[in-house]
Amino acid sequence: MIVVPLDLQSEPGFIERVQVQVEAKLALCDTATSALVAKPLPVIELDELTTQIAHHSSKPYSTTEIGYDDTVEIVFTSGTTAEPKGVRITHRNLMANLTPLEQEINAT
Repeated sequence: MIVVPLDLQSEPGFIERVQVQVEAKLALCDTATSALVAKPLPVIELDELTTQIAHHSSKPYSTTEIGYDDTVEIVFTSGTTAEPKGVRITHRNLMANLTPLEQEINAT
């Protein structure tokens, strides 16, 4: 899974272009923003998440090995001079940000 967070105030055309660019498979959003998702992309609304999960098997899912250089998130820039562009965040990037926080929390 790769997370692609979007600003709630993004215009629908931009949201649709992002969906195509990242080859989105599912949108997870609140009820107010679910209408912005371009169809036929499946949508799970946050207030339905518990119910949706309850319908799935309790058996463990198969796992895939995750490497430090695998993408965990794509963040779209503010696009001050042009259309926002996706910036790839890897597991290594994420850990580089979290490790110092963890050390600081454990020191207290």
